[in-house]
Amino acid sequence: MHWDVSETIFGVFLGALGIAIGIFGTKGIINDEYMESVGLKIGLIIVICLIALSLIVGGIFLIRKDSKRKQGAEKRKNNGVDIYADFDEVDIILDNGGINDSSSHSYYTIKCSWVNPDDNKLYYFKSDALYHNPEKLIAEKNIKKFKVTYENGNIKNYEVDISEVEECK
Repeated sequence: MHWDVSETIFGVFLGALGIAIGIFGTKGIINDEYMESVGLKIGLIIVICLIALSLIVGGIFLIRKDSKRKQGAEKRKNNGVDIYADFDEVDIILDNGGINDSSSHSYYTIKCSWVNPDDNKLYYFKSDALYHNPEKLIAEKNIKKFKVTYENGNIKNYEVDISEVEECK
């Protein structure tokens, strides 16, 4: 799936929310006079701090993941190797939504494979998500191979070029 700016913004938001809860959440608990038990106060402070910490860590994780994705794309751009992998199939992935979400969505990925002529190893690749079924366009254009760009020396850092089928609606 494509990673976009909104996920980075969400990561920053989670981090900021965690810091705010950590700073302001405990202040109200400490000043509440109707709480008589010191143990209850400490327990609530610990719970709020754990929530704040998890939000901060989640935010940092999202920001770091976005940064690594950008670095991988940059390495492929500067040091990439282009190959043409055989089209295998279109994989349909159903997303049934969350617990409170009654809608369901599906997205599609293109799976392809390539045999490295140097070592005769078989490699499988999966494209980023498409939000439409590309099978009809693949058949119409008689697409048998997809361009895959990978970082030289690191075949795990790859990207399947789906520009030929992205226009299908």
